[in-house]
Amino acid sequence: MGTVELGCVDGKRRRASVYGTTQREAARKLGEARRAVREGRPVPDERRTVSQFLNWWITDHAPGRVRPRTLASYEQKIRHVNRILGNVTLVRLTATQVETAFNQLSEEGHSPGGVQAIRRVFRAAMKEADRKDLVVKNVVALADGPKVEDKAKDPYTLDEVRAIRRAMDGDRLFALFFVGLALGLREGEAFGLRWADIDLHEGLVRIRQQVQPVAGGGFEFTEPKTKASKGTLELTTNQITMLRSQRRKIAKERLLAGSAWEDHDLVFPSPRGTPLNASNVRRYFRDVCAEAKVRPRRLHDWRVTAGSWLANSNVHPDTAKQVLRHAQQSTTMKHYTQTSPERRREAIQTLDNLFNG
Repeated sequence: MGTVELGCVDGKRRRASVYGTTQREAARKLGEARRAVREGRPVPDERRTVSQFLNWWITDHAPGRVRPRTLASYEQKIRHVNRILGNVTLVRLTATQVETAFNQLSEEGHSPGGVQAIRRVFRAAMKEADRKDLVVKNVVALADGPKVEDKAKDPYTLDEVRAIRRAMDGDRLFALFFVGLALGLREGEAFGLRWADIDLHEGLVRIRQQVQPVAGGGFEFTEPKTKASKGTLELTTNQITMLRSQRRKIAKERLLAGSAWEDHDLVFPSPRGTPLNASNVRRYFRDVCAEAKVRPRRLHDWRVTAGSWLANSNVHPDTAKQVLRHAQQSTTMKHYTQTSPERRREAIQTLDNLFNG
């Protein structure tokens, strides 16, 4: 063991201890510690555990940098890491230990996607440890997580959309599905859309906010998912007509609700003016699909359908990216587009004509 002087803090002399299994290792670590002091870098604490660091990261570092809902998700994932690796000394954590922990989580029943989500948060935390020179390297970045298969895209067919349209004819949520979600808006963006964001005269809708549930109940309005998510979309004449009708319906509902109405200026509110409850809308849509004799899907598959139809209409990928407001064109192409059998048949016929014509 050796000690290195850290100078005076609050009038008290501070020292750090370094340990090694051999005299040579202790000497090497002591030299590294003294070099860190000379360069103004923190001296790695040989006693700090993974849980001590992660608890600092989630309690003192992450708040204010991520949204409350995201922070709650981070806390849940960090608890899994601490349960398995919390007692390991931070500076001695290895990629092998991390991979073993991921395997344990998989054996406990966590899905590959769930383990990868835990890995992403753990990796982000360790990136901060690396940035602050608390570790030699980010070993989580070197550790492999389980392979996650891409979820199969499941867009609606034109016949399915027509059947749903017939089943929803006259329903108060009709415009939500056939304007809000058909524009490729995310659930939170559609539920948080305000009349102030829509210019029916110019035929424009501006995506400026989304609504998210808050742990323990309630909701909050936040900015869209990413910087690229903010954008302006052009409305068709048909969509403008549906929105004018929607505004008249909401005005009547507001009069009927009287003092019980909460005014958030929402285009698609609940009967009391508050944001729609996503779980209720999903249950309602399952009933609609049953009535329409259409296999139920996620609300998010409206967005997948929008991307696929853009592809099938030969819309340029960059234009599709702007409509769906993705930061990367690769996201649009990988997760939101699926060509139809007819388009694939046309493509194969083109190749056949080229090689065999």
